[in-house]
Amino acid sequence: YYANNHVRLDRKLKTDFGAFWEEVGGWETDDHRFYELPLVYPRKTMEEVPTRKRAVYRRRFAFLDAVDEEIAAHMREVLQP
Repeated sequence: YYANNHVRLDRKLKTDFGAFWEEVGGWETDDHRFYELPLVYPRKTMEEVPTRKRAVYRRRFAFLDAVDEEIAAHMREVLQP
């Protein structure tokens, strides 16, 4: 029951993914089935983050930085001639 709560009885999705992609900075391409997404997701500054959540955001940003660096390191290995 809960696993299929995104599908209506007429088998059409009720989720508007287009609105979601636009909310995260994407834009519709000439082929209306696809969206282009920004390569870099803008981060909030610490002044924009509520004081009680700053530690969580610091850990999240550190994790994202570590993932970015690990991906970059692997890509450098793969792309070396």
